[in-house]
Amino acid sequence: GQSVLALQRYARPDMIVSFEPNPALAKRLENSFATDAGVRIEAMALGDQPGNFDLFVPSYRGFTYDGLASLDYQSAAQWLN
Repeated sequence: GQSVLALQRYARPDMIVSFEPNPALAKRLENSFATDAGVRIEAMALGDQPGNFDLFVPSYRGFTYDGLASLDYQSAAQWLN
């Protein structure tokens, strides 16, 4: 969201397309920019291979650490150690 807001403020493009692989965050972005015709949210990741992949989002004691999400389970979980 903050990247979209920064682009709107400083670059002022006609259209911003934001790609968000985390479904929960994508939904929040869709809700935040629902009335903004200049923003389109795509609930998907970009990569060098086509396919469907699991995104592991670690959480601890009810707090979700979405910034530590990874396609690799061990990478997402290792911060607990």
